[in-house]
Amino acid sequence: MNFKVFISHSVAPRELGVVYAMANEAAKRGASPFVPDREWEPKGVIPERIRSHLKETDYLLAIATSSGFQLDWLNREVREGLREAKPILVVVDKGIRVPSNTNRIWINRTNPVKTIQMVSTHLAEFGRDKKTKEFLTWIGIGGLFFLLLLEKEK
Repeated sequence: MNFKVFISHSVAPRELGVVYAMANEAAKRGASPFVPDREWEPKGVIPERIRSHLKETDYLLAIATSSGFQLDWLNREVREGLREAKPILVVVDKGIRVPSNTNRIWINRTNPVKTIQMVSTHLAEFGRDKKTKEFLTWIGIGGLFFLLLLEKEK
């Protein structure tokens, strides 16, 4: 089953290619990526078109570079993701402060492909874990049905 990844970002326009490369890699790993627009006021209410994706997402990927200028949007989306108790991976330039208890990957400026591969691997592992949990849930449900049927036969 696919999982949904919300990709929040604060990067320079020339770096958007990396954001979309990560979205493409997420899709290759079985995810449905969503990259939000920046046509809203980050100090105001998060628009429903953004909030609904945050609410439905399985995973939030936040990408921030030191040359990005959309940190207000990223911070709002991450806070909303935390409020919704979504798992979060932060991909950042060295020098950007990130809480120590946050999953984080440092951006490798000399080899951005390596950074993309690390994110891709992380998302693939999340997808496998999600599938395993869903499978175990179905096994549990099947076991309960089996027990109920046995109980009815008695």
